[in-house]
Amino acid sequence: MYHSFLIPKKIKSPGLLLIGTISFMLCQMSCKKEATEVIDTNLSKYIVEKVKVLTTKGEDLNAQSTITKLSEAEYTVDAIVPDDGNDGRRFKVEFQYPAGITPISVTPLLTDSIDFSIAKTFTIKFTETATRKYTINIIEQAPQAPVITAFSITGAEQTVIEEDARRISVRVPQGSNLTAITPKITLTPSTATIVGGEKALDFTNPQSITVKNGGSSKTYSIKVEDYGFTKITKLLDRSLASSLRPGAFATKSETSIALDSKGEFAFVAYADGIKKYNLASPTSEPTDLNVAYADGKKASFKILQNVGTVLLGCNNPWGGGEVIVSAWPTTGPSDAPVEVARIPVPTAGIIQNFHVKQEGNNIIAYFVDRAPLRKSPKEDPVLYVATIPVASVLAGQKVTAFTSNQKISGLLAAGAGDGPNIELLPIPNSNEFFYNSGTSTPTILNNSLASPAAFSGALVNGSSVGMKAFEHNRGKYVMWGVFSWSTNAANPKASKFVLLDVTKKGYRSSITEINSELANSKFTLWNNVQKMDVGLGGISGELGDFYCQTAFATTAAGKLRLACMSAQNGFVVYEVD
Repeated sequence: MYHSFLIPKKIKSPGLLLIGTISFMLCQMSCKKEATEVIDTNLSKYIVEKVKVLTTKGEDLNAQSTITKLSEAEYTVDAIVPDDGNDGRRFKVEFQYPAGITPISVTPLLTDSIDFSIAKTFTIKFTETATRKYTINIIEQAPQAPVITAFSITGAEQTVIEEDARRISVRVPQGSNLTAITPKITLTPSTATIVGGEKALDFTNPQSITVKNGGSSKTYSIKVEDYGFTKITKLLDRSLASSLRPGAFATKSETSIALDSKGEFAFVAYADGIKKYNLASPTSEPTDLNVAYADGKKASFKILQNVGTVLLGCNNPWGGGEVIVSAWPTTGPSDAPVEVARIPVPTAGIIQNFHVKQEGNNIIAYFVDRAPLRKSPKEDPVLYVATIPVASVLAGQKVTAFTSNQKISGLLAAGAGDGPNIELLPIPNSNEFFYNSGTSTPTILNNSLASPAAFSGALVNGSSVGMKAFEHNRGKYVMWGVFSWSTNAANPKASKFVLLDVTKKGYRSSITEINSELANSKFTLWNNVQKMDVGLGGISGELGDFYCQTAFATTAAGKLRLACMSAQNGFVVYEVD
């Protein structure tokens, strides 16, 4: 049997056969071309170049990622991240691809955080024929501790980072606005961050800044303070020609100067009284204060000190007898004084200066008798202390005698010898004192007057008296009245006063650590500390222009006012910005 569909039939039109053959060939060619476009032989471009690991909040952990190729279709990723200190290991990941490559899909989705307690495999479909699998293993490691390696404030003159103490100290120009400072902070490692970010802070008081790297954090204490003075203005310059002390160690009384607590008035002791100068009107004549007690007797006044609203005067006996202390409220020009202390001193006692400080409701006055230093063999000087209730001064009530006296032991062994002046100066906000003996100055004593720390030589090639220690605008300062003992006869205008900034090292450390720079007039080697070196002004008429007395005050505007006097030249008052 024959099947008819197997028997070729006669084609009626040869043209139709030719057209059909050509159409079939074109179709075959077209199909082959489309298949070539779908099958991409350049499979190497369909890869992941980098894997980023983020916290569940989307913060980049800067992972150290290592991608290993197992085959054309399979890869492993080891990503090391800092331990965030949290339980569990949930993270987000991001894949970065070559330029121009965008996958069709990623499974599982990357929109949510994923639990990486065990390695997680992601299937990335680049094209219909190019699919890759990436198995990611996230490894948490203890993070490197964060460190502040640089701390920058615009205009800062000095920045000290003490990493062990987690403390940063910055010095800015005097008068800088500390209320809104945004520091520039550099951290190590690069993954470390500032908690709260960089922002403006009020550095009127010390601030704390916390830095973090994963689960490791540190807190630094930051202190920003003024450094140095930008402007010095002379407010008052007067001669004491009418009450000169003629020659060395003459019998006339010393003169002295003090400023009120606001720096508005200067009080100057003359041989016959006390004059009050208004610094707001420096050319005006001073007002004479009433220096007589209520019973008409003359009050003591030769050496002056000021505490708050109380002005104190001491009779300054050179040849022994009683030390008598009087006090006045500084509220007006005619306030009557009251006797507040009477201290018996052995015959031939030499008490030149006294210093005071306020503790609560009391004024503590310190007196040093240097007469024992003049004996043979020399002995340590004697300290007298008197406690004066402020309420007694304001009420005009007399206070009885001194409260204590004691030897200041160990000074001779420490090399603190006799000098033209003796002072025991309380250091603000501490239980230490400066002991100023002129030719070997200064010495620091603790509250038991032991363990002296002294300069090995004179502060200058001469002597230094009228010393002050004070704090102003968060800084620590020491001021001396200085005269050149060895050249005084040849240069009667050698007197000056010097102001030092000891904020960086503090009072005691400045004595012990930088002695070699300050000894023998080497102030020029310590230019960042020496803030003033000015003459006393006035008119020098005779030899012997020494015995400087100093005082200080802070004005209501926050500026510093300084006063200094020699017994012969005169006195000056400066305002310091």
